[in-house]
Amino acid sequence: MTVLPSVTSTINTAMRCSPLAYRIMNNRDDAHDVLQEAFIQVFRDIKQYRFESSLGSWIKTIVIRTSLRQLYKNRRLEFADMEEARSEEAILIPDTLSSEYLEKVILSLPDGYRTVFLLNS
Repeated sequence: MTVLPSVTSTINTAMRCSPLAYRIMNNRDDAHDVLQEAFIQVFRDIKQYRFESSLGSWIKTIVIRTSLRQLYKNRRLEFADMEEARSEEAILIPDTLSSEYLEKVILSLPDGYRTVFLLNS
């Protein structure tokens, strides 16, 4: 007999994915929409969870795939030509990088590049 995760455990895990959805979507409302859609999918497909990875990893995968589908659907997952994206302006890099500064820089990336960066980290 397979014991499925509790509802509370599933909700807690899904809510920990909120920052990830926000970083990918770069918009709180869109991130909430993605989380709601992912949450529905988690509960609809919970019986398909095969215990091959942690529940958190499974939910995180659903959140990432839902975010990517939403970006693609909204035509926001596009990549600029590297030559066009290159800037002639000097980039000043501070001696120490705060987490707030890094978050700001990551969120300022175009959607496609930000998504690749986040999925690679």
